[in-house]
Amino acid sequence: QRMLAACDRLFPRKRENRKRWRLVLIAAYTLGCRVDELFQITGAHIKYLDEEKRVGLIELTVPDSRNKIHTKKMPITTWLFDEMEAGGIFNKAADERLFMWTKAYRKPFDEIRNEADVNPKGTFHTLRATSATDKAASGQELETIQQEVGHRKGSEVTSRHYIHFEDLQIIESASSFNERLERTRQVHHQTKE
Repeated sequence: QRMLAACDRLFPRKRENRKRWRLVLIAAYTLGCRVDELFQITGAHIKYLDEEKRVGLIELTVPDSRNKIHTKKMPITTWLFDEMEAGGIFNKAADERLFMWTKAYRKPFDEIRNEADVNPKGTFHTLRATSATDKAASGQELETIQQEVGHRKGSEVTSRHYIHFEDLQIIESASSFNERLERTRQVHHQTKE
């Protein structure tokens, strides 16, 4: 959120730059893909859209770390759908890039990161790891997260190097357990009366 606010401050008069970079940051975070994958995504990679629910699916065929070709399926969240719609992305041709229009992204990304006053070592890859952590904290299964980020099923890379819960995420993810405990306590308390 701080990086998105930084976009607004950095590009107050350059509306197109602001919209474009907001879209790039939201796509990088919600899709959890590598920057080179984000660069490759074109209109042809959108395989499914549900305009009523405002969600969709992007399928991208990429080589993995062992150069085996596999297909990544990445959900288009409602947040990303809204940004894509606002940016006219759904009107682009099948061969047009949707998110990254240039490989020269480091300088603007660093400027946005510095303006946002977030971790100075943060990169696009940090957004990818944050995405995996947030998906795990929200209850998404590890196997699904691995498929979305492009890790092999059962790979320890996802859980060891990508998913790192912060205290608040641990507390939030425990809320359903806490609610169950409270119901159990109430039932136990009522049976004592």
